Amino acid sequence: MNLLAGLTRRILRLPFLRKHYYGIYIKVLKPLGLFRNTSLIHHYDKGLKIKLNIGDWLQQQIYFFDVFDERGLLFLEKNLKEGDVFVDVGANIGCYTLVAAKLVGPTGRVFAFEPVSYVFEHLQFNLQLNGFSQVIPERLALLDKPVSVELYIADRENLGMSSIFHHDTESGITEKADAVSLDDYAAGAGIDQINIVKIDIEGAELEALMGMEQSLNRFRPLLIVEISDEVLHTDAIRKQQTLEWLKKHRYVMKWIDTCGNLLNEPDKQSLNYFNFVFLPEENL
Repeated sequence: MNLLAGLTRRILRLPFLRKHYYGIYIKVLKPLGLFRNTSLIHHYDKGLKIKLNIGDWLQQQIYFFDVFDERGLLFLEKNLKEGDVFVDVGANIGCYTLVAAKLVGPTGRVFAFEPVSYVFEHLQFNLQLNGFSQVIPERLALLDKPVSVELYIADRENLGMSSIFHHDTESGITEKADAVSLDDYAAGAGIDQINIVKIDIEGAELEALMGMEQSLNRFRPLLIVEISDEVLHTDAIRKQQTLEWLKKHRYVMKWIDTCGNLLNEPDKQSLNYFNFVFLPEENL
């Protein structure tokens, strides 16, 4: 199966096929389940290593094209410095966490929050694979208060879609996880600086933001936040509530271009990209 995966990778990297990858995935790769049980170690972001289960949508993209969310990672590489502190809310298997750990180096810290047990174990493996001691992984959800939450686990083809809300890719499996606010966690951990926060937790971004209000006021970090119409389709008001909350706290929304630079207005390539940067207005 690894031989077939390697051949498929070579084929899909041809320029005239790469742009049709999503259609090929939906019509061929996903229905056939070709790589459902295929796991391997792959190179990642100039010197990192990452374990991938390439039946998963996100992980398959890393294997075929060496990156997932390229523009977001390019932004991170331009703005996260050695010695900085990065908070990854919804760390998944470590796509952002690993890159952030490399950027902040041994003098910085990365706090990686991932509540889904199976995904958290995968994250831990990837951290050990790279020998990163500057990362503190936590099997916790970050919300607005300390509470036990029920997670609706997504199917193995897209585990990153697991959520505290019902969604379209549920596997029928649920599990419990503890949740904390970032404000409480930061106080308990003695965190005295936060430079960038990334939030991608499938519709619960507003709750996470509400739980870090004191931290945002104190540290004024840059924010990378997923605000997806597709994820929020069951509650259209939530997107506006999230944007209004951020505006109230003096954060200004920016778009990210394909080179990782910020735009005041979206260009054509940004219209279907749902990670936004929010800058403290005093940084403008």
